[in-house]
Amino acid sequence: MAESTLSMGFVEFQKAVMRFLGYGVDSTKWTVDQVDEIDDIIQSGYRQFLYPPKNENIPNGYVWTFLKPTTTLATIPSYVTGTVTVIATVCTLVGGVWPTWAATNGTLWIDDVEYSVTTRTDDTNLVVVGADITTATTFELTHDGNYTMPDDFGGIDSLITIEDMYGYPPLSIVHEGKIRALRQQDYSITGVPYLAALRPKTSSGATGQRMEMILYPRPDSAYTLSYTYFSLPNKLTTSAPYPLGGMIHAETIMESCLAIAEQNSDDAEGLHKNKFYERLLTSIDKDKIVNGVRNYGYNGDGPSGCRECDRTSQVTVNGVYYTGA
Repeated sequence: MAESTLSMGFVEFQKAVMRFLGYGVDSTKWTVDQVDEIDDIIQSGYRQFLYPPKNENIPNGYVWTFLKPTTTLATIPSYVTGTVTVIATVCTLVGGVWPTWAATNGTLWIDDVEYSVTTRTDDTNLVVVGADITTATTFELTHDGNYTMPDDFGGIDSLITIEDMYGYPPLSIVHEGKIRALRQQDYSITGVPYLAALRPKTSSGATGQRMEMILYPRPDSAYTLSYTYFSLPNKLTTSAPYPLGGMIHAETIMESCLAIAEQNSDDAEGLHKNKFYERLLTSIDKDKIVNGVRNYGYNGDGPSGCRECDRTSQVTVNGVYYTGA
């Protein structure tokens, strides 16, 4: 699909900021320091647009609808393919391949005895913790029900539903301590998950901190969970030039970048900051019209006890009156 010819991206923002600062638009004459400076300005301007600051017109800030994509998470059932032979604490699989999650999220049960997995040496060998195992009649590699969220995950925005499970209610989102407590009571319970919790994973700072979703009970099959989340976008570059939101917000992002350049050069807010706020209000209105919710559905059991009264009553949204239909 071709991009709109009215779209603006990283190169257009780069030239506009270069022109504003008096560096010219001939990229062959730009110094390394100038290019770095402009890159910092553009990324700051893009962040300012994505997460607009509060002001008298938007006292609570604003969350763009295009920052809330919907995606899926596939749960992982137990692995039981093949047969296991054991020498000391090394478990060798014949007729199968140990899943890649075995060492990070797996627990190995051999003849109904639980063993923690320390290392997945290769496709067919696992190292476990415990006393030497002399025989292995049956085995099951269970997943712990904890799933690392996408790198750009910034939080859940909606219900968590299970695709193709018609009539099954959305999962309840609870504190992660509740799920830990339930698992402690009986970790062996598996089934269709009905509880979910989110918690941060530990991080050394070498990479950005990630989040994980934990489920209860641990899934007994491969289910597809669907949810909407708050996205954490990547920076604009020459290879990924187009900002989220599309052409409709291009002028707003441009003014945001120029406002940052203006502030950095003069150490004061000025014309472009005001123009950014003007453009921002227009962009917010467009975002609400283009992507906003128009109908939440019919409320057939309202509190008044009169179905027809409730259907014809008025609702106020952002100062606009709507009559039930």
